[in-house]
Amino acid sequence: MNGNTVKGTFSKVVLASPLDDEDTSLELLAIKVVNLDATDDAPAERITSSAKRELEILKRISHPCITRLIAYKELSDKCLFGLHYSPGGDLFDFASRQRPLLTPVLVKAIFRELVLAVQYLHETMHVVHRDLKLESPLVHLIPLLIVDILLNYPASELVFPFKCTPPIIALTDLGLSRPYDPSSPLLTTRCGSTDYAAPEIMLGQPYDGRATDSWALGVILYCLLESRLPFDPPPEARRPGRIAHRIAMGQWKWYRLARERRTKSVTEQEIARDLNVGSKGFVGKGDEGDGQFIRGGGVWEGGMEIVEGLLRRKADSRWGVRDILNSSWLQA
Repeated sequence: MNGNTVKGTFSKVVLASPLDDEDTSLELLAIKVVNLDATDDAPAERITSSAKRELEILKRISHPCITRLIAYKELSDKCLFGLHYSPGGDLFDFASRQRPLLTPVLVKAIFRELVLAVQYLHETMHVVHRDLKLESPLVHLIPLLIVDILLNYPASELVFPFKCTPPIIALTDLGLSRPYDPSSPLLTTRCGSTDYAAPEIMLGQPYDGRATDSWALGVILYCLLESRLPFDPPPEARRPGRIAHRIAMGQWKWYRLARERRTKSVTEQEIARDLNVGSKGFVGKGDEGDGQFIRGGGVWEGGMEIVEGLLRRKADSRWGVRDILNSSWLQA
């Protein structure tokens, strides 16, 4: 077994080969080790229940863009998940270190695969993920399971025009996923990462996991377009305030892409206002926009429209996975 290890709150992940390290023909595995003992954050019953739910979901799913369960073993005090290893590392690290490679073509390919994986969970398996995110707060020692989106190819193979065979990504970490009843989909357990949490979760309201997954997809795409989280303190803010408050109020806007649109004429802005284009034509701030025109061409416009459809404060007006896949940007 390889000595590389990454630890999470309830588990650790190690890189291993099925038999020994000398046979390079063997498939490497990411071994997720879940400690079933109680912690300060959760009782043993909750950890065991979560691990068993994750196992049942992994045993049922079969999608090219979702990590594969290869082996499983349960011991008295821990359980071991043997999962497909993705050698390309995690998407957050790639986006941080290889920003020039994030061309519109590659971003669209990655995001389309991610949405297809989420659509499969929602519509085929009736499962919500509830913890979609780009990054882990831990140091990325090796590309493993504690991050949610892994790459199946190293950066050297993702240079345009890339010729890698899909899938490019693998959606992972189903530890907070759970089945839902389509006839009664509302959930109440607050979980996931704050930066990716939807307003209804921050407000402690019952939520539809499909809508909160859509919100998280919007945060992820925003990050890929802007190289920052949408609810991080604004660069110009003297008193940034609380992230939770900005999320609950749906307060976000474009920065890098807005600057690229400042050559727009006043006349064009006035025409847009006269047409009352609302959030389809203005920088996002809740559902109304804050009046700064950003439309009118550019390679990222379709992606911006998707983000504005997803980062809507009201869950019932938020885009779903089918809306995303039917968008002209992903259809092109």
